[in-house]
Amino acid sequence: MKNEEQKKEINNNTLEKIETLFTYDLKVKNLINMLVPSEMDFYDDDLKFKYKEKLEDCLDKIKTYLNKIMLDFKIKEEIIKSFNLKISELLKFIESPYFLNLDYNGISSFIQGNITNMSEYFVYSVYRGFIGYMDDEYGENVKNPNTINEYLNYVHSYVTNNYEFYNNVPSVLELRCNISWMGIYLRGIDNNLGRDLFKKITESGLFREKTDRIDILNLKKRILIMARDLGHATVIDVDLTNENEILVSYFIPKNTNQELMAKLKGININSKEFGTGKFISNKDNLIDDLCEFMKMIPTDL
Repeated sequence: MKNEEQKKEINNNTLEKIETLFTYDLKVKNLINMLVPSEMDFYDDDLKFKYKEKLEDCLDKIKTYLNKIMLDFKIKEEIIKSFNLKISELLKFIESPYFLNLDYNGISSFIQGNITNMSEYFVYSVYRGFIGYMDDEYGENVKNPNTINEYLNYVHSYVTNNYEFYNNVPSVLELRCNISWMGIYLRGIDNNLGRDLFKKITESGLFREKTDRIDILNLKKRILIMARDLGHATVIDVDLTNENEILVSYFIPKNTNQELMAKLKGININSKEFGTGKFISNKDNLIDDLCEFMKMIPTDL
């Protein structure tokens, strides 16, 4: 049995790791974007060689960032091994004479096929496999990633939809029921925004009327919300980087009513199985926008 200090250290480490996840996630996305070639990169041999050096440097950094995240969150060993093998194979090919003989179209195809693309089958398997509040079945039947972008998506989805990582972060405020797993929990950083959101959700009637469990994970520049019974386990990702244009992204893993889903603000995918979307809010309206949005999500009933 761990003592309280050991438990606190583990929980604080989880919060730090989640913060690192989003920091490195953004770094990898920026590196991937940097690798998209332009025709100017192939204007002459010097520019082509510079692009090759940039490609090698970016892949080395991506390897460092993603390995850190995967080890932090104990991603399956076979995924970690296949990722490192992928990076090694790409670097080996880039060092080969064949790489420098490719033209702009050939390099573009290489980058798309190995780094930037994500197959629909892979994305669909992630949506169906990484669903909040699942235990034994969590992550089952998720297709193994192939491109670098797929590895990034795999890790991001694995963490943000995993209830255990939310639960490992200490609660700042909580409203519990008689049944231990039911309640509203504000976790992570203690600030006015988090407390105001907790209060608004508590007073909104969402809890008990539409959901029996809400976890709010308050980070430095982000808020993650997981709500049980709203489309099984809706996850809302609030990017607070720009307070005038706050990006709210959401994933609803179970679509119980396509007609109601179609009315959701910013809906992008409204399939028979799940829904995804995003919309823009701002500092003044964020809390009201989030509560109104959550009220409109179809429940499991």
